[in-house]
Amino acid sequence: MKLPFIMYTLSGWWSFLFGNIIMLLMMRFRYPMKKTVPLALFLIPLSVFDLWIYYLFGSETGGQLFLVINTIPSLLLFFYLSDYRDGRFLFTFFFSKTITSSIILFTNLADAFFTSDSHILLALLRFILYPVVLFILIRFVRESYFLVQEKLPAQWLLFGILSALFYITILLFFNFPTTLSKRPIHIPVFFLIFVVMILTYVSMFRMIYQTVTIYEARERENLLTIETSSLMGRLKEFEEKNEALAIYRHDERHRLQQLSAMLIDGRVNEAADFLVQTDKVLSEAAIRHFCSDPIIDAVLSFYAESAEREGIPFFFRGDVQKQGLEGTEMFPIVIANALENALHANQKIRDKADRFIRIALISKPQRMLRVENPLPEGTVFDREGFPISGRQGGDKQHGIGVKSIRAFAKKHDAALYYQVETRDGSQTLVMTMIG
Repeated sequence: MKLPFIMYTLSGWWSFLFGNIIMLLMMRFRYPMKKTVPLALFLIPLSVFDLWIYYLFGSETGGQLFLVINTIPSLLLFFYLSDYRDGRFLFTFFFSKTITSSIILFTNLADAFFTSDSHILLALLRFILYPVVLFILIRFVRESYFLVQEKLPAQWLLFGILSALFYITILLFFNFPTTLSKRPIHIPVFFLIFVVMILTYVSMFRMIYQTVTIYEARERENLLTIETSSLMGRLKEFEEKNEALAIYRHDERHRLQQLSAMLIDGRVNEAADFLVQTDKVLSEAAIRHFCSDPIIDAVLSFYAESAEREGIPFFFRGDVQKQGLEGTEMFPIVIANALENALHANQKIRDKADRFIRIALISKPQRMLRVENPLPEGTVFDREGFPISGRQGGDKQHGIGVKSIRAFAKKHDAALYYQVETRDGSQTLVMTMIG
């Protein structure tokens, strides 16, 4: 077996392998991996068939048939596997195909002009370029790309059409009426088309990311407004209780004089009723204190009382010092959101004996918040493990509380995760934030 044939075959397999890996990494899938992987294995016989066509009819005819023998079959397969079946899929598919095909076309040109029929440069360039591109996509693009798709689901159809047109244009221009290496006069035009394509992609991604930045800023502002208003309401209630206690203490001497007069006159039953009423007033105005930070203490006191009113045991352990919370003025809102979510979760538990809220909170040496509550039946989690509260506009969405907590964790580089633990036959949802 001659070296040129080995180089050509290996570089072809390498192109198909990494082309499909790029596609798989840039796409979200509808089905679990147990179903996705066997279906994706169909790409192997498809690649064998494509290489056989190239070997049987030559690279020029193979290139001219590429849309039929490779693009259309893989388009149908990935459309079936993709979680998105709209403009997001269209853009992802043709963007990935454009990357792969661009490497194939440019390495073909380099091989034709510099190494003739040996295919050594062809294989060498492909062996280097595909892993480099794959690393760049994984390291710098993939995570942000998924975020953009999630935040802007309705902005992709035009981008998908442009991407498809670019892909088809460079493929047809390179292969028809003959391969571009046989039409060197057209190579500058091909490069100009490619430059326009790159500039268009750069503009599209810049516009997309700027839109997402504006969207996230507005979302954070809305969350802040809502949560600040909610927290102020809780603090006002806390302040009203403090005022009620202050008034009671101010009138304490007068009340003792009333009680003494009742006892001296022998009005024992009236004195007993007076004590019962006094105890009721004190119970309603009583404030349970948890820590020295006044705002966090007010939040904990509010939710402890709210839980106990509904018969939900509230357990707290921790040590919060003001010195450990510098620069995190929004932390009380995070605590309030976590406890609000825990309270709502408990309200969905039918057996009151299974209800509880446990919170652990420390501020030094590192800020840590841990909230535990029973897991309501039917709770759904997203791909990153965050609970989803319900549906808005037909799509599953996170509640305001989870969004606010995630925004705080992201801003302060804190680790945030949810996990489900099984204890005594029942499931517990545990939210932990550290940092």
